[in-house]
Amino acid sequence: MKDLKGKVVVITGAASGMGQAAAVAFANQGSRVVAIDINEEGLKKTVSLLDGKSAESMSMKVDLTSEESVKEMAETVIDKYGGADVLVNVAGVLMLGDFADSPLKQWKWVVDVNLFGQANTIHYLLPAMIERKSGHIVNVASAAGLFPITCLSAYTASKHASVGFSEVLSQELREHGILVTTVCPGGSNTPMGESMITHGFSQTEKLSLSNTSSLRKFLTSPEDLADLMVKSVLDEKPGIVAMRGTRILHFIHKYLPAMYRWMMKSVRAGINKNIR
Repeated sequence: MKDLKGKVVVITGAASGMGQAAAVAFANQGSRVVAIDINEEGLKKTVSLLDGKSAESMSMKVDLTSEESVKEMAETVIDKYGGADVLVNVAGVLMLGDFADSPLKQWKWVVDVNLFGQANTIHYLLPAMIERKSGHIVNVASAAGLFPITCLSAYTASKHASVGFSEVLSQELREHGILVTTVCPGGSNTPMGESMITHGFSQTEKLSLSNTSSLRKFLTSPEDLADLMVKSVLDEKPGIVAMRGTRILHFIHKYLPAMYRWMMKSVRAGINKNIR
């Protein structure tokens, strides 16, 4: 899509962090933004940020793990706009802890939000894209979708699945004129890290990388990631888009497995030292 002015962009997880930044970034292009999230208060803040930027904007409270909720959202978008030109799946949740310490109910919840949240929105918005033979889907996965990260089994599983799912979609939908981009950021300075669920730790405080000054310089801002999403759509770039640090770690995991295992051992030791 060489021009996003007037295009309908549906963004999940738009109440905060990367999703909110994406809503602002697409609005700056003159897009009509549909901001969706389960957090109504956060959506109000997002809509206020879009005033005067977006050609038109609306917000909807949606539970991405509920097919019925997502279906109602898609029907509203199709009735009002004829469908979405761009779908940006940002919503995600995080749970930190050993698999042995993790309740299966919450483990499944992480997968439901991170994977089935994407599958649900795509399933119900895709038919209109196919009918018009145009569209762009941006699925935000993670560095954890390219290599495993210790103490994040549910998150890693869901993001690996998201990457694989997106790659299959990219193959299947190209003949319909629909592109699929998978964004795999590394560490990012978003509220998700502050609100993560933890299990197996003796301390109650959450691990918040965004508040750790020594690590902040290695994090990517939501605004930079949002700009990357917009650029991927404008440049009509399918496939996997990853930050430089993510690409380096992916290379180490693939070609230097012993080094990667040592790195994860060090990460695990750091987690144990700081919050166990």
